[in-house]
Amino acid sequence: MPTVGLNAQLLSLGESYRGAGVSRYIFNLLTYLPQVNTGLSYLAFLGDARVRFPGWKQRVSRWPTQNPVSRIVWEQSAQPWAAWREKLDLLHAPVYVGPVVSPCPVV
Repeated sequence: MPTVGLNAQLLSLGESYRGAGVSRYIFNLLTYLPQVNTGLSYLAFLGDARVRFPGWKQRVSRWPTQNPVSRIVWEQSAQPWAAWREKLDLLHAPVYVGPVVSPCPVV
């Protein structure tokens, strides 16, 4: 079964402005995507271990990815290795920035 990865580092469930926009988009992908296409396996890269979404395998970063500089370094260095290790067939980077070098296609 093909595996789709999602960079969900910017997911925020707080009431501040961080819980809007791209965070809402990520939340809806995590909530509904496994219901729409059951022929795929899903893996989310998260920054918060307290969050759980049915239908997703989850990997929580040990990096402090709430810090923008740390997140960018993680996206460009650790995420490609994680995508390779998890044997992803596709990686979705919802903030228009994916790793420059990736073992799989990035959208």
